[in-house]
Amino acid sequence: LGRNIRILERMKLVSINSGIDKRQVQIELTNYGVFTLKEARKAWELVQKKIELKLGKKKQEQLIEILKNIQEQLEHTGFGFSAFEEETIEINGIPVSVKESEIKNILECLVNDIRTDIPDVGFSQNDLLAKSLAKSLAVKTGKPMNVEEQEHLVHQLFACKEPTISPNNKPVLMILDASDIDKKFN
Repeated sequence: LGRNIRILERMKLVSINSGIDKRQVQIELTNYGVFTLKEARKAWELVQKKIELKLGKKKQEQLIEILKNIQEQLEHTGFGFSAFEEETIEINGIPVSVKESEIKNILECLVNDIRTDIPDVGFSQNDLLAKSLAKSLAVKTGKPMNVEEQEHLVHQLFACKEPTISPNNKPVLMILDASDIDKKFN
């Protein structure tokens, strides 16, 4: 929680003040935070209307049902929901690594993966969620990265359950000895 609050503070969305005693901290929305929240709510309502128009009522209900079924897993990844009703989902928190502009694509990709993927025997619904998030949050081809970002990516890779296999079961890396390299280039 502290790390997320610090990010919001750097973004000037909240202010952190001392509480009555040193054990307490008071966190308040700044004026900019209130403004941003109001604008986000307007944008969210607009997106909800667009989704309903694009999908139709029946598909929207199916989307909400799928998301309800994985709500707990989504919350463990950092999403927060303040309302999960028949026609409305209110998201009040997103994982730190996710940009607000990516939420729609991430959720659409996730729902599509759940509809189309049949998990392998060794994979749980959590694995399917992780796979889908990995695909939608992956660094896109051609995106330049500085050394720090590259190192962070490698550390994240080796922290994975299966660092040698991509979400699509393709090898991520291969260890080659000198004879393998000679065979490739000679």
